[in-house]
Amino acid sequence: LRTPLWMARTLLTNPIFASCLIGLFFNAIRLPPVPFFDKSLQMLGQAAIPTGLILAGAGLSFGYIYRKPLLVSSVSLFKILVMPVLAWLICKACGGDQLAQGVALACGAAPCAAAAYVQARHMGGDAPLMAGIVAMTTSLSAVTMPLLLFIFHLA
Repeated sequence: LRTPLWMARTLLTNPIFASCLIGLFFNAIRLPPVPFFDKSLQMLGQAAIPTGLILAGAGLSFGYIYRKPLLVSSVSLFKILVMPVLAWLICKACGGDQLAQGVALACGAAPCAAAAYVQARHMGGDAPLMAGIVAMTTSLSAVTMPLLLFIFHLA
């Protein structure tokens, strides 16, 4: 049962959330980084994205994508086509220059983070669905991001 206490405990034991809290704490107290820890954490951080993609790939069930193609494809297309256009429109409406508009569009067009799969698994969500969305948005964004930047004359 997902009670508020369960949610609080799950959040506090979540490595991504805990890392953010620790980082905010060290930033707030303005403690300079210790070179050994700084280098060690940099090396761990560089391994995070490939590890997340490996986990998402390991959790990927193509059968799930074939069983629910409309769900996976509609969410994926919304993420890599609709969200970037909305980000661009908001940036343009707020008076952002061409560089800001390009950044907004590129951030919106970025594929779903591999950490989303890890989060879905950790929080008891639909991890196979998230793995499918991560795989599809990562694959499609190789085409859609340059295409959107070209269409909006931002490349």
